[in-house]
Amino acid sequence: LILAFALSLDSFSVGLTYGLRKMVMPLKSIIIIASCSALTLLIAISIGHGLERILSPRITASLGGFILIALGAWVLYQFFRPDKEKEMLKQ
Repeated sequence: LILAFALSLDSFSVGLTYGLRKMVMPLKSIIIIASCSALTLLIAISIGHGLERILSPRITASLGGFILIALGAWVLYQFFRPDKEKEMLKQ
């Protein structure tokens, strides 16, 4: 339920931004984007159900927490790392 809400909120914010900029998307593009989004969500849920059958709830909770921490660390690393291109230009 929370995942569906987050996805809907994300889609709403994108739609609002496009509307404020008075951008019009063709119906075919909207259908393709919606289909890709639905397929991705379906695959993620299917993988989750498959892992639920294989792993214990304690392991999946720990694995989920580890993945979130790793993603957060990667985003922080990408944000704070020195630009290698700038360093190469200085040399």
